[in-house]
Amino acid sequence: MIHTLKTRVVLTFLGVVVISVAVSFFVSSKVLSGPFIEQERKKFIESAAAIVHLYEETLPKNFHTFMEGIANLKKVNLRLYSEDGSFTDYGKMDASTNIEISSDELNSILAGTDYVNPGKGLTCVCDMVVGTKISIDGIDYALLIQPDMTSERIQVNQNVLFVLSIVLVVGAILTFVASSFLTKPIVQLTAATKQLAAGNFKVRLPCSGRKDEIGDLTESFNCMAEELESLEQMRQDFVSNVSHEIQSPLTSIKGFAAMLKKGGMTEEERNRSLDIINEESDRLSKLSDNLLRLAALDADRLPYVPAKYPLDEQLRRVVLMLEPHWGKKEIEIDFCVEERIEVCADQDLMEQVWINLLTNAIKFTDKQGAIKVEAHVDKDQIQVSITDNGMGIPEEKVKYIFDRFYKADDARDRRKEGNGLGLSIVHKIVTLHSGEIHVSSQIGHGSQFVVEMPKGY
Repeated sequence: MIHTLKTRVVLTFLGVVVISVAVSFFVSSKVLSGPFIEQERKKFIESAAAIVHLYEETLPKNFHTFMEGIANLKKVNLRLYSEDGSFTDYGKMDASTNIEISSDELNSILAGTDYVNPGKGLTCVCDMVVGTKISIDGIDYALLIQPDMTSERIQVNQNVLFVLSIVLVVGAILTFVASSFLTKPIVQLTAATKQLAAGNFKVRLPCSGRKDEIGDLTESFNCMAEELESLEQMRQDFVSNVSHEIQSPLTSIKGFAAMLKKGGMTEEERNRSLDIINEESDRLSKLSDNLLRLAALDADRLPYVPAKYPLDEQLRRVVLMLEPHWGKKEIEIDFCVEERIEVCADQDLMEQVWINLLTNAIKFTDKQGAIKVEAHVDKDQIQVSITDNGMGIPEEKVKYIFDRFYKADDARDRRKEGNGLGLSIVHKIVTLHSGEIHVSSQIGHGSQFVVEMPKGY
């Protein structure tokens, strides 16, 4: 039970109250004891003088009756010392009463010097003793006065204890009730977390509108749940897409292999079937390579070795390497790259970026189309753009093109090679180099991919 937050809040409150009372008493005792005791000292000296004056004015016949009456009336304990040290007590003396004085103190009082002993109390004058000289029938005596506050002290202690008990009980009850305001959302959060751990990514906490840390925690949990739900959806889509991308070429390979095994095909049909099997095998190989590359990028396991090298030569080399592809479609390449552009980056990774972007442009550019490759330096930034006049991408789909397995052609046109991973790899590599990639496209007019990255040196 003590391990619950609500119990700890209540116990903390009780501890704070007790410590606060103790500290307050100690501080007030230190601050107020001096002025308070001085005030009480003057009061008792005046009381002693008043008793002496009253006796001298009235000269009662029975002195002992007079002293008892004074003791009961003023609620004080009186002790009358004679010169030889003997004394007579008046009032309610008990074992706790201590108004003894030494012979030196007695002689000092008899000589006319007022005596004050503040006692042991800090703020209480219960054991304060005041002494003064009094003459009875021409004989000097020392009169000691001590307040008789036994009943008052008991009453005060009882009252303080009662009030403190009320404060603790009421405070504990109110704190227990108020702590529900704190613990209820935490209990809800615990239950929701367990559901989340069990795989229910649709669980959400109700928005209470709180602006405190609990409100921030609730909002953060909901954001986390949304992200996890999104990741789970991406995982499911990933499995579905991988299954589709693997199943399609496997189906083709299996079908054409069965046809070859059956026989009865012409040489031309046999060669065509073998070409398709080879193409689908290459497609599976590329899919496997891209998946491994993406996994390595996600886990930061892909070697990243930045070095200074000429970017213009790299772009020229990639364009020449892909000449069989763009030459086959009679595409015009406009190469507008500044000379001697140097960059500090991982050369192999960046080469993959340009290959993927240029291959993508060639793939979606019609025969006898045009592709423009540009690169220039702007202060510490390098900007490379690849523009084609192909079919373009619908505006509402542009923001998804870097998602894995996403293809702008919903029908998954088999005439367009690819598995929807190329641009995801590009985005990962550019981000790894602290760069950005932007896309602008218009249906029927083509697309432009712009890579911006620091020179890095």
